[in-house]
Amino acid sequence: MLVIYFGLRYWATGNIIQGAPTPLLDNPLVAVPFGERIRTALWVFGFYFLKIIWPVHQSADYSYNQIQIITTWIDWHWVFGLIILVGFIYIFFMKRINRVIRLGIGFYLVGFALTSNLVYPITNIMAERFAYFPIFGLALSAYGGLRSETTGSGIFRLAISSLIVLFGMMSFERSQVWANNTLLFRSLIIGAPNSARANYVYAQSLAENGQEQAAKAYAAKSIQIYPDYYQSYVLLTKYYFRHYMLDSAHWAIEKAVSIYPDEYSTHLKSIIDSTIVKIDRLKDQKKSK
Repeated sequence: MLVIYFGLRYWATGNIIQGAPTPLLDNPLVAVPFGERIRTALWVFGFYFLKIIWPVHQSADYSYNQIQIITTWIDWHWVFGLIILVGFIYIFFMKRINRVIRLGIGFYLVGFALTSNLVYPITNIMAERFAYFPIFGLALSAYGGLRSETTGSGIFRLAISSLIVLFGMMSFERSQVWANNTLLFRSLIIGAPNSARANYVYAQSLAENGQEQAAKAYAAKSIQIYPDYYQSYVLLTKYYFRHYMLDSAHWAIEKAVSIYPDEYSTHLKSIIDSTIVKIDRLKDQKKSK
């Protein structure tokens, strides 16, 4: 499966590993030493497992800086992830294990091997969508457990059935956040309060709904988390401009220009330049009065 994956990747991109540069905002692991990447990736592997067995406070975004980089070996998070990984590998190689359970665990491990950041940094440090394929392996293993003679007791079957009902109810409740963008982006803040992107998109949603003060606060928080988040500076510029806080608007828009990469900024800079002209005119009008 891995051979097929890397073959398709080479066919699509012309290389096996190196693709377009991954922004630090999406995956902080692209900019950390090898040891820190491995420790953090092990914790993320364990965190996925926790999210699967108890899927509460989910989020569609875990970008910078929701997942803290583990900078030291003296940290229980990466040890927990390592224990989960070793446990799955141990069960996979058990001689008397049900073949269906072994196949399911294989699916789980191979699925996460592609997105774990253990082999090489990918486009995101973590995303719940990356668990869609591996979780099929756990479901398959559960099915194998239900068919096993040693675990097919009535109590075991009752426990599994209860979990299915519970998780079904939780899935239904989770689906409610997709009713509109405000609920969806609010759920990002609940599930990933330290994500710069989550704070920005929620701020943008609040601004569109006229909640300007709250939008300003979340935009400011996104900048506090990730100081080079230029979109948040643009959002602040609009707020300051509407409230005639011209010096602050000028500062925010100039900050956005200085951050945004030159190769992508032609269209944005033309908009910003016209905004700066408007700000300067308003400032001159205030001075003349």
